[in-house]
Amino acid sequence: MVEIKSKYVYAALVLIVLAFFFWLFKLNGLLIIAGIFLFFFLPYYIIMKNLDLTQPEKIFFSFFIGWGLFPTVVYYLAIVLSSMKLSVLVSFLLLLTISLILNWKLSKNKTETTS
Repeated sequence: MVEIKSKYVYAALVLIVLAFFFWLFKLNGLLIIAGIFLFFFLPYYIIMKNLDLTQPEKIFFSFFIGWGLFPTVVYYLAIVLSSMKLSVLVSFLLLLTISLILNWKLSKNKTETTS
């Protein structure tokens, strides 16, 4: 497997994907990609940032865990809250808060064990 070492290569790949979706779907395509990144990828990537995985593994696992876990949380919150839009917002904020707290706790534990 080829491992990409440079952040510039990742940025170039992201720009190519964004340009493709913009060319294909115009502004709606960019909004779709931004939503997928924000809801399905970001909270789980923040959680996996502290795990001992390679960069491609973190990206792969966070993306596919997000595809399974986020819709499940949204569905069950929609049943409780009776509003799909509100449940998407609450789910995102809940998962982002959990991921940031876990990231903070794990980074705090790493600094305590090294000192």
